[in-house]
Amino acid sequence: MEQHEWSLADHPARLEASEFKIVDTTNTFEIDLDGNRVTIGSGEAAEQLTMNIEVDDWTPTSLVQWLDRKIRTPWLSQAELLAWLSDVVTYLTRDRELSLSQLMRCKFILARKLSEKIHGFRQAEREKVYQANLFGSDAHIEVSFNQGFTFFDEMYAGVPKYRGTYQFKKHFMGPDEVPVFDSKKVNGEEEQCAFMIDSHPRVKYWTRNVSRHPNSFSLPTSTDKFYPDFAALLEDGRLLVVEYKGKDRTPEESRDSREKNLIGQQWAKASDGKAVFVMATIEKGDPKEVRVAIDNAL
Repeated sequence: MEQHEWSLADHPARLEASEFKIVDTTNTFEIDLDGNRVTIGSGEAAEQLTMNIEVDDWTPTSLVQWLDRKIRTPWLSQAELLAWLSDVVTYLTRDRELSLSQLMRCKFILARKLSEKIHGFRQAEREKVYQANLFGSDAHIEVSFNQGFTFFDEMYAGVPKYRGTYQFKKHFMGPDEVPVFDSKKVNGEEEQCAFMIDSHPRVKYWTRNVSRHPNSFSLPTSTDKFYPDFAALLEDGRLLVVEYKGKDRTPEESRDSREKNLIGQQWAKASDGKAVFVMATIEKGDPKEVRVAIDNAL
């Protein structure tokens, strides 16, 4: 992203009514932000009469300058941001016919919405860069194990440990040092996935890879980092990484899972046969499905 040139000017300087709308009523005015409404009322009837009266220092320029101070970011130049904000204010007052006094009265909500919009533009640019550099036709991916990631005994020293009934035999840090599973259920799906890995004859040892822990193994996604659930060393010297995916997923979670699977498979593909990635699911409630998925990948 640091080497990717993009401009805010390439993105629309508009807020449509579906995104941001102000509706005056008798004693209040209503701000509709992405379908969520905030109602603001005046305490006095006399105050209501002045709701749409212009104030001397309320000008398009002063609103643009205030918005600039509120939402400026280090990765946008001030000149670029000011020009874009000026176009937004012009669009709202000229094309949408919202009065300047209305915009000034709800400027904090307007700033929040514009900040979200700008961050959305940047994220879209990040996704383009991610896609081109990792999956594009000219992408050149390398995985090096020369100075690779290291698992070590005390890496999860402060993490709560699993205290269930099952005695894991192949956990890398020892049977009493298995980090607790995300699921609160006894014999939850993630725990059952661990049973299958622990009992697999081709696994030498394995570890639970704690999500977002500073010592954990991760792969890049377009928005953040991906921490697979399990990592293992196989008897033949290859690495096995397993991500467990629950069967009931929202569309957003499904997109997230697809992205994780893509980067996991790309990492394994670039490892020159030294790594295997598995996205495991227990669709029918049978933990053996995880074993089958691992066998098929191996």
